[in-house]
Amino acid sequence: MVLSGVDWAISAAERFSCEELLGQRTMKYRLDDGQIEVVDDMVAEVLRRKTTAQRGTMVGECNRTMRLLIAGHLRTEHPDWNDAQIESEVARRILLGTD
Repeated sequence: MVLSGVDWAISAAERFSCEELLGQRTMKYRLDDGQIEVVDDMVAEVLRRKTTAQRGTMVGECNRTMRLLIAGHLRTEHPDWNDAQIESEVARRILLGTD
């Protein structure tokens, strides 16, 4: 079965209501340039339950989403560009960044 949207990340049995999350969770990591990103314990547990294939699918979906978001931005900023120019710039930005 192929899941879409957030369903691929969190199955129905793993979902929490906003009230449950707000009542139980507090921020335990600082968010600044001096902090390496740390995976939240709840997210880590969800990922541990995934099979290798499910995690691979998640990576592929994230890559696709990233490419679509960059392409959408580029189409807005450069309406005169053709598909080949958009695809080339998407690849360049993924490999080299925006600078």
